[in-house]
Amino acid sequence: MMKVESRIVHSLLFLFVFASTESFSQIRNASNLPKVESSWIAFGNADGHFQPCGCDPKTDLGGMVRVGGAVQRVKLNEPHTAVFYVGNISAFEKGFDRDAEMIAKAVGLLEPTAVTIAANELQYMSRMAEKFRDKLVVTNSTSSLPVVKELHSPDWKVLGFVSSSKETKALLEAINSKNLKSYATKYRSLGASYTFCLAAVTAKDLATLQKSKFCDRIIAAPYMPAQLKLGKLSADILSPKEFKNGTVVPHSVQGIVRGGKALEVNLAPISDLLNKGSCSSDSKSVLGCASQTIFTLPEPVVWLESRFAEDSPIKLMNDEYDREKIDAFQKSAAERLKSVDSSFVGAEVCKSCHAAEYETWSKSKHAQAFSTLQAKNKHQDMECVTCHVVGMTGKSGFVTLESTPTMINVQCENCHGPRADHISNPVISRKESAQKMCMTCHRDQHSPEFKFSTYWDRIKH
Repeated sequence: MMKVESRIVHSLLFLFVFASTESFSQIRNASNLPKVESSWIAFGNADGHFQPCGCDPKTDLGGMVRVGGAVQRVKLNEPHTAVFYVGNISAFEKGFDRDAEMIAKAVGLLEPTAVTIAANELQYMSRMAEKFRDKLVVTNSTSSLPVVKELHSPDWKVLGFVSSSKETKALLEAINSKNLKSYATKYRSLGASYTFCLAAVTAKDLATLQKSKFCDRIIAAPYMPAQLKLGKLSADILSPKEFKNGTVVPHSVQGIVRGGKALEVNLAPISDLLNKGSCSSDSKSVLGCASQTIFTLPEPVVWLESRFAEDSPIKLMNDEYDREKIDAFQKSAAERLKSVDSSFVGAEVCKSCHAAEYETWSKSKHAQAFSTLQAKNKHQDMECVTCHVVGMTGKSGFVTLESTPTMINVQCENCHGPRADHISNPVISRKESAQKMCMTCHRDQHSPEFKFSTYWDRIKH
């Protein structure tokens, strides 16, 4: 009987969320948009990260599918919650690649109320305009950009700001006191009492926005990744006390920020809510079930752990993404097999002369690096594999587990370079900077607490 009731509850929840999504999809004119001061959530600056890295528990946060789970939790309780996206979609160094396409698709499926992108996305404006249409807001844009200047209702307005530079001055007006006064005069006539400013801006422009008091609430994205490093959590987030009229979204969609009635929503998974004793399967109490499980007032920043993916409405996108990564890996491997050489020899060959060093290595986590990817089914994802095998970036070294089994794991040649020439002539040798080699993989995203002086002692030989 309980199983039947559980199915009924899940069905009702699905219909409720689906109906809410449908109502959002029908929004086409700003006068029908929700009164966002009562409930809003924001996320952004994906910077090309559709999925989280996951190398370290401290960086296994975020990803678009988990964002979807959090958005659904809030909309379950507050159907008219406004959803804002602000900042980069693509990674600056990669351009608008397939990862960026997947991120944009996911943002679109979550039906954002308004979107403001970063300056580096201006070169992709035709794609952005096609995906987000009348939800793409850049108030300080010139008439040459296919965006809207504002969105509003009788009670609120949403404006978007993107920092200008020498390269973009023809497309973006400078964020200064003169222009802000002009915007204030122009949009005051709209009659909205509350102003949201979505800001993908520099620290200087952010300070200008704050000083002007033009915005009631600023939701900002870090202008450069260095401003909010992965894995640093709340230490790198501008808290409400430090940033009185706004907040900054976590970098790489590691979390969401929220306000208004969304702060009252307990963001536990649906399965947890259903298992609470106070929740009944009676259809009349289903929608009130979640509100009965609020124990403490949550923080404005919600860090997106793996549990948020459990009931995400876009969960299947993870499978699509993983399949594409595997296909790309296999195509690359097929090409590399045609021309692979033998510059690398593998740790077993090094062992014959360097037994003590081999023993130290064999007891380290480096010797098991590939198995950690296998456990997460990421051993055919090129972005992950590169730091868990020997020599994948060149024409030699690891290709696939089947074709080059001696090249798996982080071995001697990851730090010392290819040694085939050293084997043939031991006189040939070279020294690499140990710290420099370590830092190629032990970066903030992968190892947020990495300190060379501490970690080197564990493998020193």
